[in-house]
Amino acid sequence: MLDEWRRLTCDSRAIYVNSEKPDWVVVNNRADGLLQALQAGGSSGSLAEALCAAGREGGLDQQELATNLVTAGRLLARLGEQVPPYPGRGELLREGENPALKECWFHLTNNCNLACRHCLFASRPGLAAESLPAELLRRGLAEAREMGCRLFYFTGGEPFTYPDFTAILTGLLADPDHHAVVLTNGLLLVNHLAELQKLPPGRLHLQLSLDGLAEQHDQLRGRGSFTGLVEALQLLRRHGLAATLAVAVNRINVEQLPAMVDFAAEQGVGNLHLIWHFVRGIGSREQFVAPAEILPRLLAAQERAEERGVLIDNVETLRGQVFSSPGTRYDLANTAWESLTVGPDGHVYPSPALMGVKELDCGPLSDGLARIWQQSPVLRQIRATSLQDSEAYRQNPLKLLIGGGDLDHSYLAGGAPVGHDPYLELYNGLALWLIARQADSYPVPSPAVAREPAVLLAMGEVRHDCPDGGAAVSFTHCNCVISLADEQGRGHGPVREFYAAAARSAQDDIVNPLAPEQGLATYIPEESRRKSYGCGSPVHDAAPQPGQVLVDLGSGSGVECFIAARAVGPSGRVFGIDMTDEMLALAEKSKATVVRELGVDNVAFKKGLLEAIPLPDDCADLVISNCVINLSPDKRRVFHEIWRILKPGGRLVVSDIVTDEPVPVAIKNNTRFRGECLGGAMHQEELLAMLHSCGFAGSRLLKRFPYRQEGDTRFYSLTFAADKPVAPQNLEVIYRGPFAAVQTAAGVLLRQGQRLQTVLNEAERRDEAILVLDEAGAVTNLPMSGGCCPPASPEDPASKEAPAGAASAPLEKTLPLFTPGSGNSAGGPGAAAGSCCPSSAAPAGAGTATVRHQAGCLVCGEELRYSRQERDQACHYCGVVSKTNAVCRQHHYVCDDCHQRDGLSVIRAICSETSEQDMLALLAKIRHSPAIPMHGPEHHALVPGVILATYRNRGGELSREAILTGIARGSQIPGGACGFWGNCGAAVGAGIAFSILLDATPLSPKPRRQAQEISARILSAVASVTGARCCRREAFIVLREAAAISRELLPVSLLAEADFTCDQAVANPQCIRRQCPLLPL
Repeated sequence: MLDEWRRLTCDSRAIYVNSEKPDWVVVNNRADGLLQALQAGGSSGSLAEALCAAGREGGLDQQELATNLVTAGRLLARLGEQVPPYPGRGELLREGENPALKECWFHLTNNCNLACRHCLFASRPGLAAESLPAELLRRGLAEAREMGCRLFYFTGGEPFTYPDFTAILTGLLADPDHHAVVLTNGLLLVNHLAELQKLPPGRLHLQLSLDGLAEQHDQLRGRGSFTGLVEALQLLRRHGLAATLAVAVNRINVEQLPAMVDFAAEQGVGNLHLIWHFVRGIGSREQFVAPAEILPRLLAAQERAEERGVLIDNVETLRGQVFSSPGTRYDLANTAWESLTVGPDGHVYPSPALMGVKELDCGPLSDGLARIWQQSPVLRQIRATSLQDSEAYRQNPLKLLIGGGDLDHSYLAGGAPVGHDPYLELYNGLALWLIARQADSYPVPSPAVAREPAVLLAMGEVRHDCPDGGAAVSFTHCNCVISLADEQGRGHGPVREFYAAAARSAQDDIVNPLAPEQGLATYIPEESRRKSYGCGSPVHDAAPQPGQVLVDLGSGSGVECFIAARAVGPSGRVFGIDMTDEMLALAEKSKATVVRELGVDNVAFKKGLLEAIPLPDDCADLVISNCVINLSPDKRRVFHEIWRILKPGGRLVVSDIVTDEPVPVAIKNNTRFRGECLGGAMHQEELLAMLHSCGFAGSRLLKRFPYRQEGDTRFYSLTFAADKPVAPQNLEVIYRGPFAAVQTAAGVLLRQGQRLQTVLNEAERRDEAILVLDEAGAVTNLPMSGGCCPPASPEDPASKEAPAGAASAPLEKTLPLFTPGSGNSAGGPGAAAGSCCPSSAAPAGAGTATVRHQAGCLVCGEELRYSRQERDQACHYCGVVSKTNAVCRQHHYVCDDCHQRDGLSVIRAICSETSEQDMLALLAKIRHSPAIPMHGPEHHALVPGVILATYRNRGGELSREAILTGIARGSQIPGGACGFWGNCGAAVGAGIAFSILLDATPLSPKPRRQAQEISARILSAVASVTGARCCRREAFIVLREAAAISRELLPVSLLAEADFTCDQAVANPQCIRRQCPLLPL
């Protein structure tokens, strides 16, 4: 399985390469050792044996070995694809497919104003006779245009010595589809400036020759030529004409490569092209520099170029080949497939560097360019040639990444188009350096990840290639000229153009089919909703809560940001990040309407890239993205950036496109499919592996739907989530099932029913398949209904007996459970030891403890029924008749006094004496008491008690009597007020607390107004979550919003930061599940 992979190294990085596909991965030390062991073992070596051997050497324990087995399995799945041997481009492309002429070179003349010492063609002044006749030039241009050619190159000699050259350019560029590239020494430009200024600047490309700094340049080109070059560059710059520089690298100037980068930057030139020396013409072998000498100087020049903002075209071109899709095969140059050359002798040749080579004469232009293109034996032979024809090229593990070698260099060095390029090792060294350097650019993995076999970078995760339509074979390009593929042709450029157009005109093909709720958000302008593109609804699945900070990556028209703005409320914040000006303008336009409709301005849109998010570290509670990460040219960088901006414990929730199998190159390399989110779709298992290696924990798949099918490839819309981890907790747990066993992220095997102590991350602690136990063995993370009594807990005095001589327990841990209708508490006469249940059944009020159910009806546990009409009903406990809307199916009714009597005792006692400063921690402590049911009017008193008690404990001036007053006022709010009175009792309770803190009375205008505004704001936060009543959820929202308000109004701020995730979802039949802030994804 691993025989096809070759291990290479660069700067201590292990890079495994599959030469036939091609594909490559960079792995960490653990994976490298494992792969070497497997390769050394051959067919007899097993993964388990290799892991055990590596574990013994690395000191891994059993749990780490288990984790290694999972991550190693994913790695081997990536490397296990069987690929047939590459047959060569001739067979795959097949000449019968009518190769299209895309670029045509015209070597106009050998006449030149200079006599350079390294010229391929020995050009010099006085060779005007060696020029292409004007009539043949006109014919060649016309026939090339008829053949569909749109890109024309002009070289020599010096093209500006050719008669009426600027007039020729003017005529050619009159067609808006045509581009012209001129290779010139620049010294004659001053004579043609007026004509050049009239030409379209975006379609005229001037490449000027630079051969070193002043001394070296003049040594090769003649005294004064460097000064003339500088003057030409300054002239072009003054008149707004762009230029690039080309350097013929040789023995005289190779040491000056970094200095020439500085020169380019100083002259305002952004692109530099390096031409590797040809031994031809008067270019001598003595001027040749071996690849081993060039490479370190080239790398130094590249590092300087990055500092100075200059692109070295050779590096960027090879970067595009190396960072392409797995399976993208580069096989030799586009010579004879897409390009040819017309020489000054009127004959056609394969390439500009081979112009004039007699054996490669394809025929006279007078025979017709189209005829030569179709019938020339020379061109046919080159088309049939492949890097596979050379043993040297065939054995190169990087052959299909670097393209085998340069046709021109090979022919001039060895007389054949393949097998003799003397610069092959230069391409190999540069390719490996680019891969290793990219892998080193990411943050250092965590120590835990470093101890697992991990992929640090894989081919296809970074994309710098130009989409080519998904051809079976791709071509390299001529070494003589700078590439014209700028940022608009690679990386973000095509995506930016695609979505700019989608902002201007709605694209029905990519409208989000999986977020119908967006259509109901009528406070968002219709134009934004119509131009909302995606494949899911991550904002809905993330369920943002009041006060949170949410970031939407690739925010587009702003719809998800506006939905989030409503959810996080005035105390929250939403940031939309997008790189497309048109989308940002549309979002800003819609924002004005949304702010007016919602009455809150809490959204900011920022221009930026997903790979460099313009936000500080640890600033976000939630990061969402809707079908955008697939468009990124560097997905691994995106996930590292998300990890950086998330707070510890923060979540990412993403909807995007995935597949179960590798995406074919024909789709990956197609511009349209990339824009439609298919070309960048990730393999689902590789996505999860990347999240893990980037440091995320608890990755989980939330939703998955069929999205689209192209050919045999099925694409799916996947919504997934992951956490930025906090410190894990060591807990007593039991795995419930249904599987025989599961493995935790830490490598611990949980057998079904086994009780053990282990470390769990946040997502594992929230999983309903895990029971988390307290010291007494009671389940703490899920409600256990249906038993004879609530689960025992540390707060329940019956849960365990205090040892002799122990200090008195805190007050909140020793409260009796008052039984409505009796004077007895749990554990009184007749109660079973360690239980609230009597030893024999007895009716309520008969002097024994009575079971109170935590959910539903207090008496029997049945679900409550609410009617719109009140009716008289006797309380089951006290017998008092009163009007009510709520009874259970057994017609039990419990009045508010009996419902909350025990709870009020607990609330008053704990809030009076506690030293807790965090409201959520105190809320959890009180709700853990069996006296507090899942729902009920107790919470209306609990909220003001919690707010006031923690305010006092954080240093606020407040008496015990004020706390009890707040509790008493809250207890007067009836049960069911959230529905029947249109006002959540917890929100009113918060208003009560703030009225006490602000000294509000009916006659105090400002405090009275402030308390009312606070109540309204908190009630709005509660109402932002759609669902049936849940007192736990609504108390949480109220306290979080109260904390935010306190920072604005009170001298002492309130705190609401403690962990308060849900433990009652299973027992609450009205639970809204994943939409609830207490049940994070």
